[in-house]
Amino acid sequence: MYTATNVQCTSCYPPAPNWQIPHQMIWQLASDGSLLKGTELVWEKDTGVSWKSNLRLKEMSINDSSGNSHWTKTTYSLIDGIQLPTQVDEAKNASDPVYRRATTTYTSYPTQRILGLPLEVSMYEGAGTKLVARTTNSYDQSGGYTDANGLALNYLLDESAAQVIQHDNTNFNASFTQRGNLTSVTQSGVNSSGTVTGSRVIKRVGYDTNGNVRWTTDAAGNRAQLLYTDNFLNKPASVGNTQVFVYTAADPTGMRAGKKYDYWTGNLLKSFNLKPNSSTEEQIVTTSYDFADRPFQTTQPTGAWVKTYFWDNLLYSTVVQKTDTVGGVDKIGFSFTRLDGMGRTFGKGSDHPSAATGKYAGQKFVYNGRGEVSDQSNVEAMNATWTLIDEDAASGWLFQNYVYDEMGKVIQIARTDGNMYTIDRQGCGCAGATVTTTDERGCQVQSKTDFLGRLESAKEMAGGFAYNTAAYTYDVLGRIKQIEVKQGDNGTQTQTRTFSYDDYGRLSSETTPEAGTVNYSYTTNDQIATKTDARGKITTFNYNTRNLVTSVSYNDSTPGASYGYDEFGARTSMTDGQGTMSYAFDANRRLQSETRTFTGLTNQTFTLTYSYNPGGQLKTVNYGSSTGINKNVNYAYNTVGALTGVGTNLIGTDPNATTNVLSNLIYNGFGAVKTLNYGNGRRLTLGYDVNRHQMQTMKVDKQDGTDVIVNKSYQYTSEKYDPGTGTTLTVNDGRIQKITDAVDGNYTTTYTYDAYNRLRSASSTAFTQYYDYDPWGNIRSYGPSYPPSTTYNFTNNASGAPATNRMNSVIVQNTSVYPPVTLSTTNYAWDAAGNMTGEGATTFQYDAAGRMVSVNSGTGGSYGFDGDGKRVKKIEGGGTVYYVESSVLGKTAFEVTNAGLNRALIDAGKTVAMLAPDGQFYWLHKDHLGTVRKMTSTTGTVTYRGEFDPHGKSLLETGDTTLLNRKFTGYERDASGLEHAQARMYAGNQGRFTRPDPAGLSAANSGLPQSLNRYSYVSNDPVNFADPSGLNAASDGTSYGWEHLNPNSVIRYGQKSDQQLRDTLLMV
Repeated sequence: MYTATNVQCTSCYPPAPNWQIPHQMIWQLASDGSLLKGTELVWEKDTGVSWKSNLRLKEMSINDSSGNSHWTKTTYSLIDGIQLPTQVDEAKNASDPVYRRATTTYTSYPTQRILGLPLEVSMYEGAGTKLVARTTNSYDQSGGYTDANGLALNYLLDESAAQVIQHDNTNFNASFTQRGNLTSVTQSGVNSSGTVTGSRVIKRVGYDTNGNVRWTTDAAGNRAQLLYTDNFLNKPASVGNTQVFVYTAADPTGMRAGKKYDYWTGNLLKSFNLKPNSSTEEQIVTTSYDFADRPFQTTQPTGAWVKTYFWDNLLYSTVVQKTDTVGGVDKIGFSFTRLDGMGRTFGKGSDHPSAATGKYAGQKFVYNGRGEVSDQSNVEAMNATWTLIDEDAASGWLFQNYVYDEMGKVIQIARTDGNMYTIDRQGCGCAGATVTTTDERGCQVQSKTDFLGRLESAKEMAGGFAYNTAAYTYDVLGRIKQIEVKQGDNGTQTQTRTFSYDDYGRLSSETTPEAGTVNYSYTTNDQIATKTDARGKITTFNYNTRNLVTSVSYNDSTPGASYGYDEFGARTSMTDGQGTMSYAFDANRRLQSETRTFTGLTNQTFTLTYSYNPGGQLKTVNYGSSTGINKNVNYAYNTVGALTGVGTNLIGTDPNATTNVLSNLIYNGFGAVKTLNYGNGRRLTLGYDVNRHQMQTMKVDKQDGTDVIVNKSYQYTSEKYDPGTGTTLTVNDGRIQKITDAVDGNYTTTYTYDAYNRLRSASSTAFTQYYDYDPWGNIRSYGPSYPPSTTYNFTNNASGAPATNRMNSVIVQNTSVYPPVTLSTTNYAWDAAGNMTGEGATTFQYDAAGRMVSVNSGTGGSYGFDGDGKRVKKIEGGGTVYYVESSVLGKTAFEVTNAGLNRALIDAGKTVAMLAPDGQFYWLHKDHLGTVRKMTSTTGTVTYRGEFDPHGKSLLETGDTTLLNRKFTGYERDASGLEHAQARMYAGNQGRFTRPDPAGLSAANSGLPQSLNRYSYVSNDPVNFADPSGLNAASDGTSYGWEHLNPNSVIRYGQKSDQQLRDTLLMV
């Protein structure tokens, strides 16, 4: 690519000498001379002079060879002797009607040389005929403002008494008010007709006479304050006040975050917290610097530290980091980065995940002549000379290759095994583009953006033809207004989702096929005040001055919840319909304990107590209660923070045990577990593909190599016909094509997928299943032969598309005869919000939050939820179980009944063992998706075996089939046959969820139209993905990544953030 600039515009009128540059053409051309991007710039200058005076861009047109374009025109007005932009018009082409117009008016202080202060900014639809938004700025307001806490502060604070050096207090004291300080911003309410309906102040700002911002408020009047008192380490005594750095920033409750600086360099040396009305510094973080003022050592409040060294030679530079996050002189870890002469990273390394002496993990990067990464290696095991070792030695360094177009965008990725992923780009992307991706197996997805860069359409394609198309419509502010999903490219069968906004631009309603219409109202601070679902169920939220939720209530009998917080904004209490929860924190603000009470268990408390290493990784969880439960689960780590052992006195008597559950965890270079030992004499061995690091083998046997109980191998390659060459290619798109079961060959299963990466068939000796789908992501039929024998029926809308994506019946037929004979029909019922209320003779009941609270009005089970929406109570078969949830682990820690401890779960990134209701301890052996395939006792004896179809329907279960209640991907199976998937219920017999995804469109991939279906399970690929939370599909175990336990990576402070809480409670 090359650029031709300042090309003389011979068609301009009047023609102008090139030195004046009133009209400029910039062409970015491909190497063959074809146009990649053209930019036309029209400049204007001051009138009345012949030279270039105050050149300013008047008009810009961008276009490319694909017909994409973007036109912008700016109009200037002479105000106070200067030209200021007062109008900006945008359209796709200059010849098109104006799409949107932004106008700006100004105010000024000419005598103070303060000009061009934006006063009113308005946005119009079209050429200024319909107003859609407006904000108005105010400057240098007099007087003050009383905030939500009743505190009155002036817009201008007199700091003359501080005698700040180099400040003229005589002429620029509090009596001087023409400063140009923005003191408030007012937003106008504008309805859909373009009429102004009201206004509100959304921001206020106060300053001091030195020009510093001293306070701000939000729309609710909640005030944050800033202090600039000097806080230097080495300020000379002879120097007066400077007030150049923020000393403390206080939130509306008075909680302050402070900083300390080096006087000579301005470097931050220390940060800390100060409680209201306290001068004691807490949670101190310190930083020291080397001779070049580069950060050298940062020390956390826990004592964990990181040191950074910079080493240079004639060939390259190396940045080395030395860390102590685990604790102890023998727990020092290293990482390093190699930089070339242009400062680019060409090598990265760190201690080997297994922390073996002399072993490291490394990665290399290669750049092309334009400075783009052309090759990136796998992370591999190596020694100090960058020579590969262990299982990586034989293959040598393996690289993934990137090819770029002449605009510098990736158009091809060659995997380390030679498979190709291509990206076809039509258009420069600067004014819209059409991008088609083709994966290794040939599956295509196409997206098109408009001239403002917004997604205009998305298509799932096969052979160049669209299977479905999602069309996105926006207003001029870029807010989504409608999503229309239709069959094919221009099909007539259509599903529509619509979105409306209130006069202040906030989402006021959304209508989707699955959940119907949901309406929202807001507080003055733009927080959701109420949410009304399609059933008329209303959820009401209240907030404190920190904008944290203090209570949630409903307009029916659904129990509400209330929340309390400490000075740091961390939650300290929760009261809900099932009891209470209290939280305590250590000096480093990590969750130290959480205590639960249940209304059904009078005068009993259940407490989880946590301890951590200096790096914040979990060391111990104590399961305790007022009734005598007192058991520990302990975690051990190596120098790099990788888990090396788990122990508990749930078995044995040692409260400090760290190896009797898991031990001897060995990792490969890229961080995945190779082997580990179970505490019952068994071991897990995992093997990986050298090219793609995909898990290839999984084996569970005894530690002496005998008695293999799990032995699976995974194949990812399949064959694809290449019409271009007329040959058959072996491809790997990352999806499992075959799982070979060497223990029971009847369950060796081959999988096929359709052109849209949905599971097409699963075939083995034990079972065979075929699947059909529609373009909107619904399973339409399945069965052991083709055509499938089980058919899902949907009510269609007027266009012929499924109206709600809710089944009205499922019909099972004998398709081996003609005509097919109907064997059974199951009818389904749904409420207005999309919750499944009936399946045949079984009925389901829901609370106002959409959570299933009973089956058959309680005779089939009833359930209770805490204030976080977690299910903490279950009544089935006359027995009641209560769940003690861990905020740190993010899952159930133990279960209790009236009789005491019922079940305790051992977590190591995934649940690996449990103390069961029979009082015995068991290990859980899971497959790549977290489904339990075998369970073994303390002697290593198999006590349970489970075989399931891809959607979790039981094929074979032997042994104690009732003792284990979390089987398919870790979901808890209820007596109804449904699976508790945390946020909602999953029906394995249907292969889909029973209510719309509570995460809404945030869980969808806007580039994949089928993902908009809020009932479908993991985009209809249950072989490669799981959905542990019921909210988002996640690839779990193809790399079998045993997580390094760190509570801060799960939930900050070991509990849900307030935003997470709101998101959970707002879910539809």
